[in-house]
This record gives sequence, structure tokens and C-alpha cells, in this order.
Amino acid sequence: MTQIVDTDPCTLTATELSHAFAERVISPVEVVQAHLARIAEWNDTLRAFVFVDAERALQVARTTEAEIGRHGPRTPLHGIPIGYKDVFDVAGMPTTAGSRLLKGHIAPDDSAVASRVRAAGAIALGKLNTYEFATGGQDLFGEARNPWNLSFAAGGSSTGPAAAVAGRLVTLAMGTDTGGSVRIPASFCGLVALRPTHGLVDRTGIVPLSRTLDEVGPMARSVSDCALLFAALAGVKLAEMAKSLEGTRLGVPSSLWAECEPDVHRCMDEALTTFRQLGATIAEVHLDHARYGLAATWSISYSETFADHRENLATRASDYTSGFFNKVMAAGTLTPEELRVASQLKQIIAGEFAAALNALDAIVLPATPFAAYPLGNQHLQLDNGAFTRPVSCSGYPTLAMPWGFNKAGLPLGMQLVARPREEATLFAIAEAYERATPWHLTQPTFAFPPITASVVPIRNALAEARRQLDGTL
Repeated sequence: MTQIVDTDPCTLTATELSHAFAERVISPVEVVQAHLARIAEWNDTLRAFVFVDAERALQVARTTEAEIGRHGPRTPLHGIPIGYKDVFDVAGMPTTAGSRLLKGHIAPDDSAVASRVRAAGAIALGKLNTYEFATGGQDLFGEARNPWNLSFAAGGSSTGPAAAVAGRLVTLAMGTDTGGSVRIPASFCGLVALRPTHGLVDRTGIVPLSRTLDEVGPMARSVSDCALLFAALAGVKLAEMAKSLEGTRLGVPSSLWAECEPDVHRCMDEALTTFRQLGATIAEVHLDHARYGLAATWSISYSETFADHRENLATRASDYTSGFFNKVMAAGTLTPEELRVASQLKQIIAGEFAAALNALDAIVLPATPFAAYPLGNQHLQLDNGAFTRPVSCSGYPTLAMPWGFNKAGLPLGMQLVARPREEATLFAIAEAYERATPWHLTQPTFAFPPITASVVPIRNALAEARRQLDGTL
């Protein structure tokens, strides 16, 4: 543990911090202070935190330090900094869901998730940026930036959690996932994120987007950290990770149903090679209706959102961002027959995943068809759900994690999908892959190159015009 003393606490994982606390080589107060200093340095750039509870975090850290000094950490999360997507109620903190409609609202009580995490001893640093009601614009606090390239988006709607964890502003974060809202940001920012089995984690005290498709999603920089947070949320004890994938059966789609950038195909081929080297067998699976998953979940989730917001959409339309208003009002025009088809497609897709996983341990998919997009291009978010949204139809647990970078140096991620309540299987497969690859060890660059647009045609036109003008003088 000696090297930890000389290491920036903000770069350490929760697993490393927990060991350091147990051996008394670093204190929760030092860790919280380091993260608050990093937030002060970088948050104006990243736009990750929308509320920082510095005074209370330090107060809790001092109490935690005394507790650990007397008895050691009571759980692996004891003393670990965490942030919450701004749809979770955390007592005494604002819950705005990124919307002017909730501006000024202070949560009187903890959500079920925050209550469990607090009981485990984690220290809440504050609330994190999100799309309005997890789907609209980011007008209230600005668009969160991707630490790998500050000219690019962090992905959504758990955009603040991804920017904060990847940017080392916080160790762990809680997000939510409807059609990919933790998995897409994880792919964009080189992180690990889990969408658990449908209904496994209590969603009480969370501002909803879709009451039938929303799930809670832990986000971290390593598989073991994500597993620690999930165990606290679900109240389960995970077995020690296996050292080998011998006998593990993985499936890959017979064909991908969305156009992907070439580096996604390369990363997938390399990942499958690694899995085979680790002892896994690979088989093709048929998910013939998965291409309709995007349309099905869009229809179901946003029609539910329309129903929840119907009154405010009629009386307070100007208070919504245009991104939310236009999307949700469009969903409100869907006919009963179209919604029936969407529901039927959801069931069919779920059946295809069930059939495919009947003889397999997990399915391997891309998380997103391409890497992060430039800021201001949130309309591309829907395209990025091509592989996440079909999995949402199934209700099955799925874990996103890094599997490489594209030629521009931006992260790309994969998904692993398992049978219901087999999150432990996902973590075991993912950790074996993580140990065999370097992606989780690479830190973001915080580069801020401009979003380039070619000015060659403009310069050519100006040069031609100048020649013509000069000829007339």
C-alpha cells in the first residue's frame, strides 16, 4: 500500500481506497478534500456537478474518519465519495431533474438508493448534471463535457455522472437507464456501468422518465467498483470473481442491425479474440427483431412520459426545454394501434434474448455504434441507442465497459447481457476481460481541441474573389 500514499486520491478506485482506509494510510477527510479541490478546478469546464454539498461532505468525512479509526471500514463503500444524477432525492439537496419546473426543490428525504448507499457509509458530494427529465435539453446547467475531448459530449442522459467519474471528480456515481442512459455515457467516457435486472433495485424517490423501462445504474471506473456499488444497492453479497473463463459460453449476433463506425467492428473482433484466449467459447445468436428495439422503447417510454407531464405540457409549455417538449409531444401523437405494436415488439425481442441465453452465459454486443459526438449534436443520441434499447426491452441485466478507442482517441464500449438476476455472471466475465486488457488503466486527456470544420472551400472562394477584385482595381 505504500504507493497509495504518494498517489492522487482522485485517481484511486473505490476498491483501492477501501484498502487504504483499512490500513490507515489515507483518511476519508483527505480523500473528500482532494475531490472537492478537483471539483473546484475542473467543474466549470466539465459541467458535471450541478450542486456540491462541500460543507456537509467534509462533516460526514470527519465522522467517518473517526469511525474507521475505531473499528475499520464497516463496508467496502465506507468513506468512498459518490455523486448522484439529479433525479435522485438526497435529503437536504436539490432535485431539479435538469428542469426549470423543479428549480428550487429540495428533497426532504433520501431515495431508497441514497438511503442504502448512506447506510453503507459512502459520502455524497452532490448532484450531477442530466438531460431535462432524463431526455430533454441541458439548458438549465449547460451541456456536460467529455473528459477525453472537451469538445465532445459525455453522452446521456446520465451525462454528469459520466463526466464526473471519468474526470476523477468523484469515485462512484449513480445514474438511471431507460434506453441506455448509463451505458451510452459509459461507452463515450471509458467507464463501467450496469443496468440491473428489471425491478431488482428500488426506484422510490427517483424522478421517473418511463415507469416500465427505468432502472437504476451504478457507474464506476472499474468492474470491481461497479460490483461493490451494485451489491449495496441490491442488498446482495457477490462471490469472489473467477480467475478463468474456461467453460464460459458467449453469444454474438449473427449480424449487427445498425451501421457502426469501422473501429467498433475492430474492437469487437479484438474483444472476441481476447475472450477465446481466456477460455470462452463463442456462438452465433439470432436477434431478428432487435432492430425494432429503438422504435419500441422510444414509443413506450415517451408515451408514458407524455402521460405523466400532460397537464404541465398544456399549462407550462414554455418552461420545458425544446428537446423535451418536441420529443414528448411527438410521442403523444402515437395511436393506440402503434403503441400496441410497440408493446408486442418489446415482448418478441425479450423472447429472442431469452431463447439466445438459454444455452449461453452472456451475449456480447457493442454499447454504441460510434464514439462520442461533438457538443451541440444531442439529436444523435437516438442513433446511439441502437444496441442499448433492444436490451432494455428484455429487462435483462447488462453491463457496459470499455473495449478500446477509435482513431480519434475517443473511448468505445461493449455490452455484456446475461439472464435475469445473474449480475454476478456479468461481473465475473467483465473482470476477467478487464484484467486481460489495458483500457481501464488509460486516463482521459482533458484535451480541448476545437471541433474542426474545413475552411478550405471558404479560403479558396475568398482567394478567387480577391483575384477578381484585384483585377478590377
